[in-house]
Amino acid sequence: MSEINCAICANLDEVFLKKMAGLLRVIQIERGSIIYDQEQDSEAFYVISKGEVKLSKLSSQGKELILKVAHSPEALGCYSFFGAGKYSERAEALSDVTLLRVPKKEFLLLLPQDQQLNLNFLEAISSWLNTININLERISFSSAEERVLSFFEQQDQPWKKELVFTMKKNEMAALLNMRPETFSRALKTLEEHNKIQLTEKGIVIL
Repeated sequence: MSEINCAICANLDEVFLKKMAGLLRVIQIERGSIIYDQEQDSEAFYVISKGEVKLSKLSSQGKELILKVAHSPEALGCYSFFGAGKYSERAEALSDVTLLRVPKKEFLLLLPQDQQLNLNFLEAISSWLNTININLERISFSSAEERVLSFFEQQDQPWKKELVFTMKKNEMAALLNMRPETFSRALKTLEEHNKIQLTEKGIVIL
């Protein structure tokens, strides 16, 4: 059942994995497409099978705040199932993306049937709240260099020595809500202080 390899499905027995698999629908999203929008009624959550997804919030003035760049096998939108039942952020495909769509109504019928599924779901929501807190602290208290390094560390995968980005530098600067020149200066400072090493394809965190 590797096709539903995500935190919400971790440690479930084979019976529940089969029930989950029966709910899934594979969808393909092109780069730049909106998967779901802020304040839209939540009808499903998604598991990233392939690609990168930008999660952001828009202020009433239209200013974008980047919350996270999500990768496989992270779940998107499950934390919107309760309360007002609306997505609290926008999810946009940064690359061509393959998603597993899990419908809300059918999933909530499964939730009371298995304690492990409940715990996994709560952990996924807690992880999202932690992401929000980290971003608030980064914006409020961190220097440009700290924000850039924190962003890189969030993208790091332990089995990869080098972080290879599909985004250009100006796109990454936009993700961090800073000017391209500020982002470039932060990269230079981090390299001078032996925090990162810039390569032709990306960066290495030292």
